[in-house]
Order: sequence, then C-alpha cells, then structure tokens
Amino acid sequence: MGWSESRVMLFPPRWRPRTEEAPRGRTANGAPVRLVYSERSESSVGVVVDPQTVSAWLQERGFEIRGRFAHHPTLGLEDIELDLFSTDGELSHVDLTFSLSKQSPDRWEAWRSFVTEFCNAWKLELGDTEHDIKVGPGELFRLLASHPSWKDFQQAFAWPSAVRTGA
Repeated sequence: MGWSESRVMLFPPRWRPRTEEAPRGRTANGAPVRLVYSERSESSVGVVVDPQTVSAWLQERGFEIRGRFAHHPTLGLEDIELDLFSTDGELSHVDLTFSLSKQSPDRWEAWRSFVTEFCNAWKLELGDTEHDIKVGPGELFRLLASHPSWKDFQQAFAWPSAVRTGA
C-alpha cells in the first residue's frame, strides 16, 4: 500500500479477519509488523460468495479489470480499487483501497454509498483488524482514518474529521 492510499478489508459471511504479529518483523517506528489474512469461520455457515459473480456485478457498475494475478482479479473505478481474493473458488476477502488526494473529502459520500451497497449486496462486513472482528459498513471512516496515510492527508490538507462528521 502506498502513502497516498488507505485500505480496508471486507469479509463474506463464512470468513473472518485474523491478525498475527510477525515474530521478528518491525515497522520503521519499531512496532511489530502485523500480518492480516482471512480465515474460514469455525461455523462456516452462510452463503458461499462466488468471486466471478462479484466481479461481474462490479463490472456492471463501471469497474474495469486492472489486473489478474494468480489468486485474484483487481478491479477499479476512479479512486476505488478492489482485489478479490478466493480460496477453493469461494470469495475469502476483498482488499478495498481508496486513493487519497487533497480533494478526497468531496468523494467521501460516494465512497460510503458504494461500500454500503457492496456490503449489502453480498452480505460483506469490514474487518476491524485491531480487534479481529467484523463490523458493518457504518464503520468505514473510523477504519480508514486509523491509517497513517489518512492522518497525514487529514493534517496536510485540513480535512474535516471523517469520524466526527460521520462522512
């Protein structure tokens, strides 16, 4: 992830976030490196989400395929990019990345609207990786605002608080 990006992970019903600290890795400021990945829920109940169907749904809404890697396609539209990850033909998680710019606050409502529609259509939830839990789309800006890049942009361009305004 680049400096001008902020990212959240989304999980379908049968999957959940899992976070571990790397035994030896450290960030530039000395904090432990955190490894985040998807893990099948113990109960594994819920609808299996087909990544190809999700990709088609996104393309119907104007997203274009920007890349295909061994285990996932990348789709994008304007300043939104999604990486669809799957395991055994089942969507396991989505990395949802927003490109940040001075004008990003003008896009916040469009971001919120998209995330709400996307989550509702596929029963996805956002991953709160600090607590290894899933949360609803209403937590989008709290999660985005916790990223160092978001904080840098907020300070540099005097963005209003996305969390306080509920953007």
